[in-house]
Amino acid sequence: MIHINRLPRPSKLTDEMVKRLTQQYKDDGTSVWNKPYIKDTLLEMTHHKCCYCEAPLNERGGFMEVEHVHPKHEYPDEVLDWENLLPICKNCNINKSSYDTKKYGFVDSSLVDPKDYFQTKNYRYMPKNDEAQATRKLLKLNSADTLVSKRFNIGNAILEKVEDLLEEVIEHQGKPDKFLNDVNTLREVLKLVQPDKSYSAIISSVLLNSRSYNRIKEIIKDANHWDISLEDLEKSARQIAFDEVKN
Repeated sequence: MIHINRLPRPSKLTDEMVKRLTQQYKDDGTSVWNKPYIKDTLLEMTHHKCCYCEAPLNERGGFMEVEHVHPKHEYPDEVLDWENLLPICKNCNINKSSYDTKKYGFVDSSLVDPKDYFQTKNYRYMPKNDEAQATRKLLKLNSADTLVSKRFNIGNAILEKVEDLLEEVIEHQGKPDKFLNDVNTLREVLKLVQPDKSYSAIISSVLLNSRSYNRIKEIIKDANHWDISLEDLEKSARQIAFDEVKN
Protein backbone atom coordinates (compact mmCIF):
# COMPACT_ATOMS: atom_id res chain seq x y z
CA MET A 1 0.00 0.00 0.00
CA ILE A 2 1.44 3.35 -1.01
CA HIS A 3 0.18 6.90 -0.65
CA ILE A 4 -1.86 7.83 -3.70
CA ASN A 5 -1.59 11.28 -5.20
CA ARG A 6 -5.06 11.83 -6.57
CA LEU A 7 -5.22 13.11 -10.14
CA PRO A 8 -7.72 15.80 -11.14
CA ARG A 9 -11.23 14.66 -11.98
CA PRO A 10 -11.58 13.77 -15.70
CA SER A 11 -12.86 16.70 -17.73
CA LYS A 12 -15.75 14.60 -19.06
CA LEU A 13 -16.98 14.04 -15.52
CA THR A 14 -18.61 17.44 -15.22
CA ASP A 15 -20.86 18.49 -12.36
CA GLU A 16 -23.84 18.04 -14.66
CA MET A 17 -22.66 14.57 -15.69
CA VAL A 18 -22.14 13.58 -12.05
CA LYS A 19 -25.65 14.75 -11.18
CA ARG A 20 -27.26 12.92 -14.09
CA LEU A 21 -25.38 9.65 -13.62
CA THR A 22 -25.86 9.66 -9.85
CA GLN A 23 -29.60 9.93 -10.36
CA GLN A 24 -29.46 7.11 -12.88
CA TYR A 25 -27.73 4.91 -10.31
CA LYS A 26 -30.38 5.76 -7.72
CA ASP A 27 -33.15 4.99 -10.19
CA ASP A 28 -32.01 1.65 -11.58
CA GLY A 29 -28.68 0.66 -10.01
CA THR A 30 -26.68 1.06 -13.23
CA SER A 31 -22.90 0.84 -12.76
CA VAL A 32 -22.45 4.43 -13.88
CA TRP A 33 -18.79 4.47 -12.79
CA ASN A 34 -17.73 1.96 -15.45
CA LYS A 35 -16.75 4.62 -17.96
CA PRO A 36 -13.40 4.34 -19.78
CA TYR A 37 -12.44 7.92 -18.96
CA ILE A 38 -13.02 7.24 -15.26
CA LYS A 39 -11.23 3.89 -15.15
CA ASP A 40 -8.29 5.07 -17.25
CA THR A 41 -7.63 8.01 -14.95
CA LEU A 42 -7.92 5.85 -11.84
CA LEU A 43 -5.47 3.32 -13.29
CA GLU A 44 -3.00 6.06 -14.11
CA MET A 45 -3.31 7.36 -10.56
CA THR A 46 -2.03 4.11 -9.02
CA HIS A 47 0.40 2.99 -11.75
CA HIS A 48 -2.07 0.27 -12.81
CA LYS A 49 -2.09 -1.32 -9.36
CA CYS A 50 -4.76 -2.08 -6.79
CA CYS A 51 -5.04 0.88 -4.45
CA TYR A 52 -4.72 -1.37 -1.39
CA CYS A 53 -2.67 -4.51 -2.02
CA GLU A 54 -0.67 -3.24 -5.04
CA ALA A 55 -1.54 -6.27 -7.15
CA PRO A 56 -1.12 -5.47 -10.85
CA LEU A 57 -4.14 -4.44 -12.88
CA ASN A 58 -3.59 -4.97 -16.58
CA GLU A 59 -3.13 -2.12 -19.04
CA ARG A 60 -6.74 -2.25 -20.21
CA GLY A 61 -8.17 -2.45 -16.73
CA GLY A 62 -9.41 -5.99 -17.30
CA PHE A 63 -8.74 -7.01 -13.70
CA MET A 64 -9.81 -3.68 -12.28
CA GLU A 65 -12.98 -2.79 -10.44
CA VAL A 66 -13.94 0.67 -9.24
CA GLU A 67 -13.68 1.08 -5.49
CA HIS A 68 -16.10 3.30 -3.57
CA VAL A 69 -14.22 4.11 -0.37
CA HIS A 70 -17.53 5.00 1.23
CA PRO A 71 -19.86 2.16 0.20
CA LYS A 72 -22.24 3.12 -2.58
CA HIS A 73 -25.28 1.43 -1.07
CA GLU A 74 -24.93 3.43 2.13
CA TYR A 75 -23.89 6.69 0.46
CA PRO A 76 -25.49 6.79 -3.02
CA ASP A 77 -24.90 10.53 -3.34
CA GLU A 78 -21.14 9.79 -3.40
CA VAL A 79 -21.30 7.17 -6.13
CA LEU A 80 -19.43 9.49 -8.52
CA ASP A 81 -17.73 11.73 -6.02
CA TRP A 82 -14.20 11.78 -7.42
CA GLU A 83 -12.66 11.73 -3.94
CA ASN A 84 -14.52 8.48 -3.29
CA LEU A 85 -13.24 6.50 -6.29
CA LEU A 86 -10.13 4.33 -6.55
CA PRO A 87 -9.02 1.32 -8.66
CA ILE A 88 -9.23 -1.99 -6.83
CA CYS A 89 -8.62 -5.67 -7.55
CA LYS A 90 -11.42 -8.19 -7.28
CA ASN A 91 -10.03 -9.83 -4.13
CA CYS A 92 -9.79 -6.57 -2.18
CA ASN A 93 -13.21 -5.49 -3.44
CA ILE A 94 -14.77 -8.74 -2.23
CA ASN A 95 -13.00 -8.52 1.11
CA LYS A 96 -13.96 -4.90 1.72
CA SER A 97 -17.54 -5.46 0.55
CA SER A 98 -19.92 -2.90 2.11
CA TYR A 99 -17.72 -2.07 5.11
CA ASP A 100 -18.69 1.40 6.31
CA THR A 101 -15.47 3.39 6.34
CA LYS A 102 -17.24 6.42 7.75
CA LYS A 103 -18.35 4.58 10.86
CA TYR A 104 -15.39 2.30 11.43
CA GLY A 105 -11.61 2.57 11.32
CA PHE A 106 -9.98 2.37 7.89
CA VAL A 107 -6.78 3.54 6.18
CA ASP A 108 -7.59 5.46 2.98
CA SER A 109 -4.24 5.72 1.22
CA SER A 110 -5.45 8.62 -0.92
CA LEU A 111 -5.91 10.72 2.23
CA VAL A 112 -3.07 9.54 4.47
CA ASP A 113 0.38 8.03 4.14
CA PRO A 114 0.21 4.30 4.98
CA LYS A 115 3.74 4.57 6.41
CA ASP A 116 2.17 6.35 9.39
CA TYR A 117 -0.08 3.35 10.01
CA PHE A 118 1.99 0.26 9.20
CA GLN A 119 5.41 -1.27 9.60
CA THR A 120 6.46 -4.43 7.82
CA LYS A 121 8.04 -7.73 8.78
CA ASN A 122 8.68 -10.84 6.68
CA TYR A 123 6.69 -9.41 3.75
CA ARG A 124 3.71 -8.74 6.01
CA TYR A 125 1.99 -5.58 7.21
CA MET A 126 2.29 -4.90 10.93
CA PRO A 127 -0.30 -2.34 12.14
CA LYS A 128 0.67 0.57 14.35
CA ASN A 129 -2.88 1.36 15.53
CA ASP A 130 -6.49 0.17 15.53
CA GLU A 131 -7.32 1.70 12.13
CA ALA A 132 -4.42 -0.13 10.55
CA GLN A 133 -5.37 -3.36 12.31
CA ALA A 134 -8.94 -3.12 11.03
CA THR A 135 -7.74 -2.40 7.49
CA ARG A 136 -5.24 -5.27 7.45
CA LYS A 137 -7.81 -7.73 8.74
CA LEU A 138 -10.61 -6.53 6.46
CA LEU A 139 -8.57 -6.60 3.26
CA LYS A 140 -6.61 -9.73 4.23
CA LEU A 141 -3.40 -7.89 3.37
CA ASN A 142 -1.31 -10.69 4.86
CA SER A 143 -3.00 -13.53 2.98
CA ALA A 144 -0.28 -16.15 2.58
CA ASP A 145 -1.43 -17.58 -0.74
CA THR A 146 -2.67 -14.50 -2.59
CA LEU A 147 -0.24 -11.81 -1.40
CA VAL A 148 2.62 -12.78 0.92
CA SER A 149 3.91 -15.53 -1.38
CA LYS A 150 3.94 -13.16 -4.36
CA ARG A 151 5.78 -10.46 -2.41
CA PHE A 152 8.26 -13.05 -1.16
CA ASN A 153 9.01 -14.44 -4.62
CA ILE A 154 9.77 -10.98 -6.01
CA GLY A 155 11.65 -9.77 -2.95
CA ASN A 156 13.70 -12.93 -2.53
CA ALA A 157 14.81 -12.82 -6.17
CA ILE A 158 15.96 -9.22 -5.68
CA LEU A 159 17.80 -10.07 -2.45
CA GLU A 160 19.59 -12.97 -4.11
CA LYS A 161 20.65 -10.64 -6.91
CA VAL A 162 21.92 -8.09 -4.40
CA GLU A 163 23.85 -10.69 -2.41
CA ASP A 164 25.57 -11.89 -5.59
CA LEU A 165 26.25 -8.29 -6.57
CA LEU A 166 27.94 -7.59 -3.24
CA GLU A 167 30.48 -10.35 -3.93
CA GLU A 168 31.15 -8.91 -7.38
CA VAL A 169 31.49 -5.34 -6.12
CA ILE A 170 34.06 -6.43 -3.54
CA GLU A 171 35.95 -8.46 -6.14
CA HIS A 172 35.87 -5.70 -8.75
CA GLN A 173 37.25 -2.87 -6.64
CA GLY A 174 40.21 -1.46 -8.54
CA LYS A 175 38.86 -2.83 -11.84
CA PRO A 176 37.07 0.23 -13.31
CA ASP A 177 35.19 -1.38 -16.20
CA LYS A 178 33.79 -4.25 -14.15
CA PHE A 179 33.06 -1.98 -11.20
CA LEU A 180 31.05 0.39 -13.41
CA ASN A 181 29.05 -2.58 -14.68
CA ASP A 182 28.25 -3.41 -11.07
CA VAL A 183 27.12 0.17 -10.46
CA ASN A 184 24.75 -0.10 -13.42
CA THR A 185 23.45 -3.42 -12.10
CA LEU A 186 22.53 -1.75 -8.82
CA ARG A 187 20.77 0.98 -10.80
CA GLU A 188 18.64 -1.69 -12.49
CA VAL A 189 17.86 -3.26 -9.11
CA LEU A 190 16.62 0.06 -7.75
CA LYS A 191 14.34 0.40 -10.75
CA LEU A 192 12.58 -2.76 -9.57
CA VAL A 193 11.34 -1.09 -6.37
CA GLN A 194 9.87 2.11 -7.79
CA PRO A 195 6.25 3.19 -7.16
CA ASP A 196 5.07 1.81 -10.52
CA LYS A 197 6.12 -1.76 -9.69
CA SER A 198 3.79 -4.36 -8.20
CA TYR A 199 3.99 -4.74 -4.41
CA SER A 200 6.79 -2.15 -4.37
CA ALA A 201 5.99 -0.70 -0.94
CA ILE A 202 6.99 -3.87 0.87
CA ILE A 203 9.65 -4.91 -1.66
CA SER A 204 11.39 -1.53 -1.35
CA SER A 205 11.32 -1.94 2.44
CA VAL A 206 13.03 -5.32 2.15
CA LEU A 207 15.72 -4.04 -0.21
CA LEU A 208 16.56 -0.81 1.58
CA ASN A 209 16.86 -2.60 4.93
CA SER A 210 19.12 -5.27 3.45
CA ARG A 211 22.66 -5.35 4.84
CA SER A 212 23.98 -6.38 1.43
CA TYR A 213 22.35 -3.40 -0.28
CA ASN A 214 23.69 -0.94 2.26
CA ARG A 215 27.18 -2.43 2.08
CA ILE A 216 27.14 -2.10 -1.72
CA LYS A 217 26.03 1.51 -1.39
CA GLU A 218 28.85 2.19 1.05
CA ILE A 219 31.47 0.72 -1.30
CA ILE A 220 30.14 2.62 -4.31
CA LYS A 221 30.10 5.86 -2.32
CA ASP A 222 33.67 5.30 -1.16
CA ALA A 223 34.67 4.89 -4.82
CA ASN A 224 32.88 8.16 -5.71
CA HIS A 225 30.47 6.42 -8.09
CA TRP A 226 27.24 7.08 -6.17
CA ASP A 227 25.63 9.47 -8.66
CA ILE A 228 22.46 11.56 -8.99
CA SER A 229 20.62 8.77 -10.79
CA LEU A 230 21.22 6.31 -7.96
CA GLU A 231 20.34 8.96 -5.38
CA ASP A 232 17.04 9.78 -7.10
CA LEU A 233 16.08 6.13 -7.49
CA GLU A 234 16.80 5.42 -3.84
CA LYS A 235 14.93 8.54 -2.74
CA SER A 236 11.88 7.48 -4.74
CA ALA A 237 12.01 4.00 -3.19
CA ARG A 238 12.40 5.41 0.33
CA GLN A 239 9.28 7.54 -0.12
CA ILE A 240 7.14 4.40 -0.30
CA ALA A 241 9.18 2.03 1.90
CA PHE A 242 7.97 1.13 5.37
CA ASP A 243 10.04 0.88 8.52
CA GLU A 244 10.75 -2.76 9.21
CA VAL A 245 10.08 -4.32 12.60
CA LYS A 246 13.37 -5.40 14.07
CA ASN A 247 13.63 -8.95 15.38
